Amino acid sequence: MRKKTYTSKGEDNVPLNDIGNKELHEKHSVGLEVPEGEKIGRAKVLDQTFMDRLLLEKKIEVRHHVVAEAIYSQAIAAGMFVKTPDMVSVFGYTKKDRYTNALLRYSRTMKGIRESFGLKGERIVNDLIINDRATDKPEKINFLVEILEHLSVTSL
Repeated sequence: MRKKTYTSKGEDNVPLNDIGNKELHEKHSVGLEVPEGEKIGRAKVLDQTFMDRLLLEKKIEVRHHVVAEAIYSQAIAAGMFVKTPDMVSVFGYTKKDRYTNALLRYSRTMKGIRESFGLKGERIVNDLIINDRATDKPEKINFLVEILEHLSVTSL
């Protein structure tokens, strides 16, 4: 079944019956996927993170976005964000090296960034990708693009 995709930013060109709320559509770019033959679609926020907005504004390319997503995924796997405890692990039913591999992978990525671009590069990646702090300063965005370009041709 083919899907039609629409985008909207506060426009009334697509009926928004049960798809998100008005504030969501005013604040974000929302992609609406409507399966063929259906009247109710599915809303997908397209600019949820700062990196998504950079991609939509064509300030970064898809390969840069992929690298940023990989770094963000490494941070999540390394336990950088607070999450609810796993009740199964409370009783000892988990692997012993639960954080070791993911934390080492993230640590090596950040060490590589620090060695190639210095502490400033590491801070830029942490601020703009991991902590999702938006900036409008072109020098920071250009430096981030340089880092992401370097990482796209090397391995993470």
